[in-house]
Amino acid sequence: MIRASALLALALLFAGGCEHRREPLRRAADAGPAVVVVETRPTKVAAPPEPLIDEREPDDDLASAQPLEAGKGIRGTLSAPKTVRGKPVGDVDFYSFIAGGVPALPDGGVGLAFDEARVELGPIPGVDLSLEALDGDGKRLWLASGAGAGQGEVIPNLALEAGHTYYLKVRAVPSKGAAAPAGVAPYSLVMREAPAPPGDEREPNDRAEEATPLPAVGDASGFFGRRRDEDWFSVPLAGGPGAGATLRLELSPTDGVAPQIAVRSGTTLLAQARASRGGELELRNVGLPPGASGVLIQLKAMEGQNTDVRWTLRMSLDPPLDGAEREPNDTAQAANPLPLGSSVSGFLWPGDVDLYRVTGCAAGCFFTATLDGVPHVALKLERLGPGGELEARADGGGVGKGETLASQPGGEVLLRVKARPRDTAFEAPYKLTVTAQTAPDHPDLGRP
Repeated sequence: MIRASALLALALLFAGGCEHRREPLRRAADAGPAVVVVETRPTKVAAPPEPLIDEREPDDDLASAQPLEAGKGIRGTLSAPKTVRGKPVGDVDFYSFIAGGVPALPDGGVGLAFDEARVELGPIPGVDLSLEALDGDGKRLWLASGAGAGQGEVIPNLALEAGHTYYLKVRAVPSKGAAAPAGVAPYSLVMREAPAPPGDEREPNDRAEEATPLPAVGDASGFFGRRRDEDWFSVPLAGGPGAGATLRLELSPTDGVAPQIAVRSGTTLLAQARASRGGELELRNVGLPPGASGVLIQLKAMEGQNTDVRWTLRMSLDPPLDGAEREPNDTAQAANPLPLGSSVSGFLWPGDVDLYRVTGCAAGCFFTATLDGVPHVALKLERLGPGGELEARADGGGVGKGETLASQPGGEVLLRVKARPRDTAFEAPYKLTVTAQTAPDHPDLGRP
């Protein structure tokens, strides 16, 4: 008797062999489909606890900041508020440390190794805490606040320059105009310094002017370490991209975070996409301006934060794709030309839309637009008027099905392809075809 497990294995084998799959779009001189690598999400590895030493007062300003000892943390308390000029003022504790690591070269070269600090402030029951990192002049580099009463705060990856002095500031957050409460229980403060991984962001890098320079197109990593955190990177394109070259980006999922990614060349937005909380984000076929020397990559936590799990961004330059769209093409001005009697393949990421301008079909001409289905994607095909108004729509096919706009009159024709907000057509592209008709068959078909 054949065992049930063997029957199940045979059933799975035949099911896999009969499944219809769309082939990946071939590149110029492509040798075949690329290998797909499936990765597991990283897990947090707890560091061994450091011994804690007691805070030494006074330490309420930069001049009296208590030095942190290597390999040791702080056990501190927040004193009762003092009255200053008739108003209660909460206690503030300052600590200092000198960064180790290898000093940077005078030219501040790209891609140099650096150290980063992870700072963890333990909670006080019932007290809302604030943790700040300051440079040697007292300028704020990072503010960790907002976790709420009874919660700790974390600075996950503050970039350090060897030999420079840094300060940490701990205080309780006042509420409704009242002084910050004193903590009955002590807090803990631990700072760990370690070499940053290759390609890691250099915090703070929340603005284009502070973008972390990367040596080349490749991998990058970092944390969405606070609410609405932004991470900017400057990526060089050595010698300018080749004719038709496109950029491909894959951002790993981060638990609890809804990320957004944007690609810019100077002030021009080339592509932008957003994922849901914990979702992966992929962009493909991002067109690069000929001769561009580099691009700016902006990552942003639209919702949530995560100080324990790093995100990873993989970037690569793809050779030209045969018969494919070219991003950006999400506006009428950037619509790709689509000659009558031809086809185009395209990719969609969450929230993406692709516009095409049908050419070669003047007034009096009629055509049919056909959109092939993509597995697990609910596609929509629309015709827009010269002013962007909706003139016809086909969206009743459902998930995995194609759509058709038949008997469309020529003239000024814009076609728009999109999908449900969270659907993606990344590895398997859609295919849009426009074919000529001699006369309209159903003049009202597809009207909104």
